[in-house]
Amino acid sequence: MLYSDEVIRRHVVAMTRNPQAIEPRGWVAITLAAAGDPQGVKLLREMFDQCLMLGQPIFALWAALALKTYAPLENVQPLITRFAMDQANREAMLNEAIPTVTSDESDESVSTLTTSLEGEDLKSQAVALAKDWSIFDHNVKGATTPLLSSFDEPILIQLLNTLELKSFSAGDLMIEEGEEGGGVFWVCAGKVEITRRNQNKETVHLATLSSGALVGEMGLITRSPRVATVTAAEAVQAFVLPAKAYAMMDESREVVHNALSHLVGKRMLQNITKFSPVFRSIPEEGHPELLSQFKAKVVPAGETLLRQGKPGRGLFLILDGLVEVTQLGSIQPKWLREGDIFGEISLVYDSPVSATCTAARRSLLYTLKPDKFKALVSKYPEIKHTLAELSLFRNLDGLYTMA
Repeated sequence: MLYSDEVIRRHVVAMTRNPQAIEPRGWVAITLAAAGDPQGVKLLREMFDQCLMLGQPIFALWAALALKTYAPLENVQPLITRFAMDQANREAMLNEAIPTVTSDESDESVSTLTTSLEGEDLKSQAVALAKDWSIFDHNVKGATTPLLSSFDEPILIQLLNTLELKSFSAGDLMIEEGEEGGGVFWVCAGKVEITRRNQNKETVHLATLSSGALVGEMGLITRSPRVATVTAAEAVQAFVLPAKAYAMMDESREVVHNALSHLVGKRMLQNITKFSPVFRSIPEEGHPELLSQFKAKVVPAGETLLRQGKPGRGLFLILDGLVEVTQLGSIQPKWLREGDIFGEISLVYDSPVSATCTAARRSLLYTLKPDKFKALVSKYPEIKHTLAELSLFRNLDGLYTMA
């Protein structure tokens, strides 16, 4: 990353318009550190301390790994240890954004204010803005992230020492749909676009994600091909857990695997409670109980999950993968994909399974055992009613797929 007045000016404008924005502070510090300016190193160290106090772990970790990347002579291990001590075993909560204050000045007027500054004058203003943490309320703490708070201190330190900080320019391809699963990308700054090809080979935009987003974790969990493309929409920095480094984590790998699986599963199930007609009727206060009943399971390609004519084994939700559905007498198989639910018919009618379901590739599933399903239905009988209606008209190729 090369220093330029244009880069510095852009972040000066961002800090002027929004004095409580942390991300442009990080960009200024990194830009200077990457150019060999000792002021950048000082800014990164101060950013680490301030963000740790503010309860903003992603930005604190960004500062620590940036020091490791752009100032290799700096000893960052004490920072990693402090970070791990601060984060380990905290209650898992979603990261809360710091309240922002936007100035009344327009982009044009702020830009005019800074266009006359160049070189050292521009850099001095950038450093002054990046150093000003007095506007933050240090009594208002942010929250830990679910992923970091899943580990005890020794495992977290090992994980943090494995992470790499990578830079991407606007338009760079970070993950390509169909390629073999590799590492996990955790966006710490910038925005990424998530796209996917539909059945007509058309590219469909799925989401735009920013700081705190985790992408690529499914490929690491299931070792299956990527299911979407991730592109840097602007300059991006991301923590990367490389697949090779993950494979060498020994006993810690299973803990990291379980944490990633739980995080992905919880996110998917939260989406289902919003979009699925089956679970939409459950009141919001019942969602945590619902989510806690499902268990993650990775199955290899070729494993039979349900066999026609046999007793049901519970409700299945596909988090990632492909399941082939066949019935005696039918010519063409049908397919279930990410977000689909199956196994409900035998549960609703207390009858043998009506079709054979086989994993067509390595898949990550969330399962709900029959006894757990019955307990849930006894508390929320509308679930059984909805499933009974849907199973009469079910289109196995997508009726349950989330919007």
